[in-house]
Amino acid sequence: MPVEIARCLVARGGHLQWPIVINNSMQVDGADYVKLLKSSRLTARLLCGKPATARPLAKTKILETLIKMRNEAYNTMENNFSRGEKEDLGLDVPPKRRRCNKKADDVPKTVELTAPPFGEFVGHKLRVLLSRSGPLCVELAPQNLEYLHIAVTTQISEESQKIKAEEDGPEMDVDITGIKGLCISKRRQAIRAYKVSKGKTITKYFKITGEIAADDAQVAAATAWLQKPFPDLSSCDA
Repeated sequence: MPVEIARCLVARGGHLQWPIVINNSMQVDGADYVKLLKSSRLTARLLCGKPATARPLAKTKILETLIKMRNEAYNTMENNFSRGEKEDLGLDVPPKRRRCNKKADDVPKTVELTAPPFGEFVGHKLRVLLSRSGPLCVELAPQNLEYLHIAVTTQISEESQKIKAEEDGPEMDVDITGIKGLCISKRRQAIRAYKVSKGKTITKYFKITGEIAADDAQVAAATAWLQKPFPDLSSCDA
């Protein structure tokens, strides 16, 4: 077998701790594209900026979101091509359906998507290879890698905070008024009022939308509910 010489791209700088050799790139219309897979170590290093010892992208959704947008763009374009151009003949009856003679070479190979906002990237445009399904192939541009880095790190952080909240306890109750039986549930973002009688705990939540100090009406409602006699608490949440 003869010796083969291949051209490889190298990404370095920015959020990347070390240079990364990109061995799965492809050229389309003079631009380089890279295939992104959540299970790929290369993808994890490109987007997270450091070696992945586990699967850091497992809990992220940005790649699925972009794949869905790409698939929708493909279906829309395919439907437009299948209909073809219809001539308005001014007839009372619709013209017969004509077979589309659109050549495969005329179908765009790429599509520009408006990515979901993350951080300072609002209305960011990134170009991907157009296909009906399969992995996402993104144009290998510094702005695209930086956008995806911010997107995945944001989603990873949000997932970590969610897991920590669950580990800290189901309610994460915090005393707010000094009144026994009245506190705030961070997980539910509500005031929690509870009363124990005959070994049974009755609980009711009062939803809050802002700072607890500014939600005096809900505090008053929770306090009034708490002061009701136990037999009258028939409308509460068990």
